[in-house]
Amino acid sequence: RPHAWLNSGGAGTMGYAVPAAMGAKVGAPDRVVWAIDGDGCFQMT
Repeated sequence: RPHAWLNSGGAGTMGYAVPAAMGAKVGAPDRVVWAIDGDGCFQMT
């Protein structure tokens, strides 16, 4: 499906997952959004 996967492009951006998931949910409120994040990245958000 188009637009089904969103990532940082492997740039190693810490703190990307939670804001990206929030934006994805705002952009497509009818779709399920998952954010897979580690403890260090979550603390950077």
